Amino acid sequence: MQLSPKKQLSVLCRSFQEISHYTGGFRPPIHPGQPDTFTIVRRMLPGPFTLIMPASKNLPSITVDLERGKKQQRKSVGMRMPDDRVCRALLEEFGGCLLSHSVHVPEHLDSETEVPDPGTLMDMYGNTGIDFIVDTGPRVATASTVIDLTGVEPVLVRQGKGDASQLVGAG
Repeated sequence: MQLSPKKQLSVLCRSFQEISHYTGGFRPPIHPGQPDTFTIVRRMLPGPFTLIMPASKNLPSITVDLERGKKQQRKSVGMRMPDDRVCRALLEEFGGCLLSHSVHVPEHLDSETEVPDPGTLMDMYGNTGIDFIVDTGPRVATASTVIDLTGVEPVLVRQGKGDASQLVGAG
């Protein structure tokens, strides 16, 4: 499947070492008294957060413009260290990070509804739109809280399950 360089991707990872490998790392405080982002994030993860961070050259260049035959390096990437037991077990079993993107089915999902069963998802996306599904039974769709860490100050992009108040507006 060809992915657009504009498609929002997340890297699901197990550790801060993996986050640092695929990103430019956490920006240190630039003026006295400014909170240290890394220290705060260490208390938040693993958890229901997606951190948008500058991508490093270690991020696989999987987005290719097939018409021009050029690889396009991403400037930023969403990093996740999930606290979900199933996600963590998959990451441990694979022994590394997983690259993913959200499946958007707004007519079927909101923050209070169950995720459609695997058969429904396969019918919606066909056998070329989903690589695999892990069926863990009924689950409620809960969006992660998205925080942009590419600028000088953290910016709340989307409020989800996680409480970002200790990071956003902490400076």
